[in-house]
Amino acid sequence: MAGGGRFVVEPQPRYRELQADRWPVTVAPQDDELLSSWLHRLALANGLAPRHLGDVLGLGAGMWSARLDCALPDGTLDVLNQQTGVARERIAMMTLGAGPGTRLLLPLRHVAGRSAATWLQFCPDCLAGDDVPYFRRRWRWATRILCWEHGCGLRDRCPGCGDGIAAFAQRDLIAQHFCSRCGHDLRIAPRVRLLAATRRKAKVIDDLCRFEAARGFAAKSSLTERLIHLPHAISPVVPHVLTQLSAAARIGCIDRLDFGLTPLRPDDVATIAFWRDRIARAGGVAKTLEPLCELLCRGLAMPREVCRKTRRADLDAGGLDLNTLSGAYVAVRARRQRQLAMRNSASSLPASAA
Repeated sequence: MAGGGRFVVEPQPRYRELQADRWPVTVAPQDDELLSSWLHRLALANGLAPRHLGDVLGLGAGMWSARLDCALPDGTLDVLNQQTGVARERIAMMTLGAGPGTRLLLPLRHVAGRSAATWLQFCPDCLAGDDVPYFRRRWRWATRILCWEHGCGLRDRCPGCGDGIAAFAQRDLIAQHFCSRCGHDLRIAPRVRLLAATRRKAKVIDDLCRFEAARGFAAKSSLTERLIHLPHAISPVVPHVLTQLSAAARIGCIDRLDFGLTPLRPDDVATIAFWRDRIARAGGVAKTLEPLCELLCRGLAMPREVCRKTRRADLDAGGLDLNTLSGAYVAVRARRQRQLAMRNSASSLPASAA
């Protein structure tokens, strides 16, 4: 036991040999959990500090687990699958994937101070409410500045020492929600309060990203590029791009953005520009599709309460209930096809039969 009552764990080079078939303890991945977060919890459950699990996996020091979030080699995936019994597909789902949108990830950078971006954000209320605190995949994106569930801004530094999150460097058996530098409990970090207008604008930006990804627009859309250069579009004297800014600076950037999200609306592809302009002007996907919801609900004679639930933009749920909308659309279309078939059938009957 080291000074201050903390346990110190020494590296065990033969750990894989001693536990060749399966590591003693397996932990279940949580909803939207980041791979590095799961690895840190897995290490602690097996009596290893996160820094030493990197050694066991042959990944060395530095931001070993954070790098795996972005690129998980097949060999490491095989080892994790064999030693934990967690399916390969489930482990891969905790990574950040690939594609144009990954340019909006916060950079892998571990710095002290408060001026530059760090690699990971967190919501203190989420950590406090978890049975076992863990970090979410959605906290890795530069465009995400608040927690939809709790309505507060995200933090990217320990309020005690100003350092970024560095559980990957922890050498002691201490849970990842304690700062690896000063030991501050991140769950009790003060809430970051945001203006209602800032929350609304951040919600629309999130809607735009999700909508274009769902429609397959991302590869040909200019949205990623416009978001990256949003700070300069708002204030030409700002030399930094969005992914280089701290959480506080990005919140300030969204604060200064106009309600119509003017710098984000144009696009060279007319269809994309049309939908982006509509969503931005309406204030979100739900409000954009509200007239369609009303039409579909009337066509199906759906109760008003169902209609209101369908079109309501709920921040916690992330917006419109698209399943209900899609089901209504299919039902209306099927009914119209049946009516058309009946009319065609009736018109083809001989006059005597009529």
